[in-house]
Amino acid sequence: MKSLVFFVGLFLLVPVSYSVEPETLDIGVFPRRNITPTFQMFSPLEKYLSEQLNQKTKLHTFKDFSSFREALFQRKFDLVHLNHFLYMQSREKLGYKVIAMNEEFGSSSLSGAIFVRADSDIDSIDDLRNKKIIFGGSRGAFISYVVNSYLLQKHGLEKGEYEEEFAINPPNAVLSVYYKAADAGGAGSAALQLPIVKKYMDTAEVKVLAQSKPFPHLPWALSSDLSPELQNKITQLLLSLNDSDKGLEILRSMKMTGIRKASSEDYLYSEVVINQVLSE
Repeated sequence: MKSLVFFVGLFLLVPVSYSVEPETLDIGVFPRRNITPTFQMFSPLEKYLSEQLNQKTKLHTFKDFSSFREALFQRKFDLVHLNHFLYMQSREKLGYKVIAMNEEFGSSSLSGAIFVRADSDIDSIDDLRNKKIIFGGSRGAFISYVVNSYLLQKHGLEKGEYEEEFAINPPNAVLSVYYKAADAGGAGSAALQLPIVKKYMDTAEVKVLAQSKPFPHLPWALSSDLSPELQNKITQLLLSLNDSDKGLEILRSMKMTGIRKASSEDYLYSEVVINQVLSE
């Protein structure tokens, strides 16, 4: 009887590993653009995943970066599209795994850029000393803020030597420059190609003052709470969007030309830049 009790005791101590698939697959998209166009852009993908997985899905986005980050750290997303900084944090603290990256305008990389009005007397980074620079998003905005702050430092302009402000998102940072609410703006180098920017300004009246080196594009990541089988299905569905008419239609809705495979190694240099800028 003792041996039986001992055996049962051991059995109870052995951890049991199993996965429970979510009743609803929650998809999070960070607020790179305003909330209404973001929903319009990503709703076709949500519907497609629901159909292909035969599962309920729900799309989430937010009006600002801080609200999105709060939801992310409450583990509300199973699949999430986010920026480099939030990916790094979610990987380290929550176990999210990167699976893919955007391709936009035919490129799977993107750069930061400092924009000024074409008719301004600002001809170099040094001319921004004591000027107002507005960045898209927040200090957690990788391209708009982190990369562009790093770019300014590399050109000899340190924090404290210019006035720093934030727009709600990158397009609004460029629009602020156009409407003379700031001397310069930090956003992605492709900002002038965005339809929302073209709609509200004459892009010929704003120019790129300086541009960073390229970084891998914005990542897609999966929660480690999902089973390996479901993770693989979602990954393959995203990567195969490039291969069908339906998939290409979804990509066009998201303003993308493709989705490419990605791994954590792709974002190592991004992490170096993040640590240097945000540790100060």
